[in-house]
Amino acid sequence: MPYELASIQANEETMPLKVYEILHTNSFPYEQAVAVRVAEPGDPITLDTDQDNKRMHRVYRRHPYQHISWGLVEGFDQFNYAPEVVGGRDGEIWVQVEYVIFGSHHRPDDQRIKRLRKNLKKKGLAAIPFPAEIRPQAHHIGAYNDAFHSLRLEGDLLRSPYHILFVSEISDVPVINDHTIPEDIDFAWVSAQVVTYRPYQTIPTYRELIATLDQYAGCFDGAID
Repeated sequence: MPYELASIQANEETMPLKVYEILHTNSFPYEQAVAVRVAEPGDPITLDTDQDNKRMHRVYRRHPYQHISWGLVEGFDQFNYAPEVVGGRDGEIWVQVEYVIFGSHHRPDDQRIKRLRKNLKKKGLAAIPFPAEIRPQAHHIGAYNDAFHSLRLEGDLLRSPYHILFVSEISDVPVINDHTIPEDIDFAWVSAQVVTYRPYQTIPTYRELIATLDQYAGCFDGAID
């Protein structure tokens, strides 16, 4: 590995992170950052417990295309990460995490995942060389606003973990409240992401989530134009 690249990666692993609190709405632009905080890579991820299902947190990896979003579905006392508290709630910390390998709101970018969709339809998950430890259980191709709304808000979130690859496909069905999109704005949901929903015995760190996103990005190397 070139020295310059190794130095950049080392700095990324130790530099403080900007953690955005994202509010989802039913009108354009459909989401907005309402708060930002600074965290160390080794810190446990922030899990607000006000049970506001319109909010998630996000860390950008390769802005704007790659990022990680997550939200607590049900869990524990707010910001109490003491081992005895977490350990006493085994199986009750349920978190949805979205690893966005490619995300865009520009309709022309749909062409960049066209080949990926074609290969998935033809070969299924075998089209992507996932390591066993992060291999999704299934994949879904279709038109949807995003995985957050499809699963956490509209899905039937029982205590049954899932691990799914979502790849969007633009359709003629308008997005939610499309009449609020300004006429001169080219807006679409274009995304390739892996979504997980499961219980955690210990709260993952930002470093762990970023490392997992990097693994996924490596799996899709060459699959997205």
